[in-house]
Amino acid sequence: MNSISVIIPVYQTESQTKAAIQSVLDQKVSIPVEIIVVFDGPSTYIDELRSLYPTCTFLEQAHQGTYAARRRGLEVATGDYVTFLDSDDILAPRALYTYIKAYEKSRGEVIIGKVSPVYNKKKWLMPIDDDRYFFYTRTKFNSRHLTTIHGWMIKKDLLSDLPVLETRWFADTIIAHTIIAKLTNLTSVSYVVYGRNSRSTPLEGQSLYQARDITTLTDISRIYGMLSAHTMDNTVQKFLNTWYKRFISKRGRALLERSTSKSQQADIFRHVAYDLRQTKTRSKYLQAWSTGSYFMFRSYITAVKTKRTLRTARRKKIKNGLMLYRLFQKMPVKENLVLFESFLGRSYSDNPKALYLKLKEQRPELELVWIFSKEPSDDVKEACPNWVLKNSFAYYQAMARAKYWIFNTRQPLSLTKREETIYLQTWHGTPLKRLGLDMEEVHMAGTNATRYKRNFYNQAQEWNYLISPNAYSSEIFKSAFGFQNTMLETGYPRNDLLYADDQAGLISEIKARLDIPADKKVVLYAPTWRDDEFIARGKYRFDLQLDLNEMQARLGDDYVVLLRMHYLIAQNMDISGHEGFAYDVSSYGDIAELYLISDVLITDYSSVFFDYAHLQRPMIFFTYDLEKYASTLRGFYFDFEAVVPGPLLKETDQVIDYIEQIDTKSVAYQEKYDRFLERFCSLDDGTASERVLAELFPNTAQSTFEDETTDTE
Repeated sequence: MNSISVIIPVYQTESQTKAAIQSVLDQKVSIPVEIIVVFDGPSTYIDELRSLYPTCTFLEQAHQGTYAARRRGLEVATGDYVTFLDSDDILAPRALYTYIKAYEKSRGEVIIGKVSPVYNKKKWLMPIDDDRYFFYTRTKFNSRHLTTIHGWMIKKDLLSDLPVLETRWFADTIIAHTIIAKLTNLTSVSYVVYGRNSRSTPLEGQSLYQARDITTLTDISRIYGMLSAHTMDNTVQKFLNTWYKRFISKRGRALLERSTSKSQQADIFRHVAYDLRQTKTRSKYLQAWSTGSYFMFRSYITAVKTKRTLRTARRKKIKNGLMLYRLFQKMPVKENLVLFESFLGRSYSDNPKALYLKLKEQRPELELVWIFSKEPSDDVKEACPNWVLKNSFAYYQAMARAKYWIFNTRQPLSLTKREETIYLQTWHGTPLKRLGLDMEEVHMAGTNATRYKRNFYNQAQEWNYLISPNAYSSEIFKSAFGFQNTMLETGYPRNDLLYADDQAGLISEIKARLDIPADKKVVLYAPTWRDDEFIARGKYRFDLQLDLNEMQARLGDDYVVLLRMHYLIAQNMDISGHEGFAYDVSSYGDIAELYLISDVLITDYSSVFFDYAHLQRPMIFFTYDLEKYASTLRGFYFDFEAVVPGPLLKETDQVIDYIEQIDTKSVAYQEKYDRFLERFCSLDDGTASERVLAELFPNTAQSTFEDETTDTE
């Protein structure tokens, strides 16, 4: 990177252009930077700006749109790298410094930085001068990159053959699509490089998502068809399909229904329906549109509105349910009633499942009831004949009257337990990432640090007992939860399965259930969720960084890959084209059974590796965003690289190379593995469930724990 060109198209935002230009002039860098301002239409400001900024290049053209203005700027640009800046936005103070440093480290052809609203300046993360703390990531192109090129620094050679196209919208998509086919090195940085202003009034012009004209739909259909016709690569086409479907899902109906012309509306509806029929989609909304029948589409919309009405009614039902709950609490406690819930009712799994199975065997006289958020499968019903549906009448009655709660996640603060109820919180993992009160910042949707910590602390005060898998966890749980009651340092009941006698028989049974060939080795990929990648409150997205095409090509003869996403991740993984090699097992009930059948684990910062270590099988840590995760999001309780018993890898080819030579390469980590087992896994021996139940039900067996809140002599 020897020089940079900054191209600024201007249309109806002349009054803000000065701030945009000045933000570039304020950059302190050692290489030449040229500023090219392209007026897309006549303006009275151009002479004033020429006199104020004599070092800038000013161009004029008839109004043709942002895409044409950018192409015009490229014609005169001399920099070997180019970035585009809208005239109502600004570059962050150290943007060009960030790009140059990232290039020096990665030689990226495209370098992508963070985009942030201008009003949020005080929270912008920017690099410091010490190169040791400059973090970057080599990443893969995905469909979201087709949405915007704000914050991109692009090698000019990649922009040499942009198509000539008249369009008002989607300039970013056309440019990004042109780049994909040539791109070999994409680098991203976690620092803010681009400050975006929102356009809140019609006088300031409209953003794409504020546009109200049906011609926007006409444009996207035309551009999608044109780009598809020039796309030779299947992966690129998949990105393009996803981008198109995402826009139609978000804006399609609103734009369609604003048309005053029925014939125009019908015409564009059919055009989009034709496009959608060329792609696969799981979206019921897009499937309804793709029929080409406007009646069918409207019927679907009516059904969705009805569903929303029912959801509102459900909220009212919950409110009424809380009134019932408080009423039922006035009734006597049922001494023999034990409630179980795993991951907010989403599954029959984890520590509650292990304790349920053991208690069912030891204490048949007890009434054991499971809580599920939706009706369970027939297999689960057979295992748990007594169950209630969350937020039902029976649920509030059982919650209010049960003597025992055995849950592995926090419960709503509104469901305050009665004094007589004994609450066993099993939790669901050994802590690596900072938890609860130990978190300095909270990046989750729908909350802030103060509220999150206050709620966490108040919920933890309800717990009578808390299971800990090891001494390390016990100390952290006390500080992270503010927990002061009885800690059961027993090991995790869910790991009892990993010490089962007939493992070979169990493995064959589980593989057959998942339709996995008996002769294939199994790679389990189980990453964690990223706090800042939320879609909505309680729902997170995850962009798969492992290249399944490359893995299947090199490992497909001997291995299959199981993809196990965290339960907070909202979307299903798209593994089409990899049938028979990649399996989405995110909804599989018990992850411990997946551990049993797996020959190697790939994870990152998920606590799954603490449990998998009991099997003493190889582990790989795919930590492509280690610097960001450790420093920006959650932080770790220990030196991750020094402790984990496996390699830290950042690229798919590194992962494949390691797996191909895993028998020889894993030997180098045996000493670390032994230390890891001693520190984190020494308590588990297949009988943790018995130790927990001995404390919870003292008559079952001799209790081995003293109540830490009681003084002893």
